[in-house]
Amino acid sequence: MKKQQDTTNETKNSFIVSFCKLYMKKPIEKISIRELTDTAGYNRTTFYNYFSDIYDVLDYIENSSIRYVKKNIIIDMKKENPSKQFINTFLNIYENWESYIKVLLSNQNSAHFTDRLKKELFSSCMDAFNLPKNNIRAEYILDFYLSAIISVISRWIKNQSEMSSLEMANLLEDMLKNNIFTKIDNYTKKEKTLSK
Repeated sequence: MKKQQDTTNETKNSFIVSFCKLYMKKPIEKISIRELTDTAGYNRTTFYNYFSDIYDVLDYIENSSIRYVKKNIIIDMKKENPSKQFINTFLNIYENWESYIKVLLSNQNSAHFTDRLKKELFSSCMDAFNLPKNNIRAEYILDFYLSAIISVISRWIKNQSEMSSLEMANLLEDMLKNNIFTKIDNYTKKEKTLSK
């Protein structure tokens, strides 16, 4: 049973890896199922056992990436020194999901993914920081920082020769430590004082 599951995962992963290679070279509209199955080394019937169409592969990659990023970022926000934890998480995500992140953030259609990622992280951050849902100022602050972080990472993905992943992680930590976490912490303290 385990061997069959491993084969299933291996086959599905082969389609995903092949899709990423093709998607880095051309827009999704130009990728045919035949081209994908030829690249992966499987037939169309096998492809349809896993995905309904080419867009389904992209959705799968986006959904998996968002779940992974969200889960790990939120876990770190709840720990002491969240900006330091963010560094470890960023490096871990980058090392383990590099090919997917590159595809999702450096492609000409990356705006769709970054919007989805920001929306998911926004709501999770609001919950993690216990910020009230109707607090417009807190929402703007969080929106600003999430947009900035995603934009900086996207730029770096496209220009990795400019700095190493560790240098990028340290830059992000500095941005977070000296800005977002301080601002949100100060804002939360101010709100608690005003509500008394």
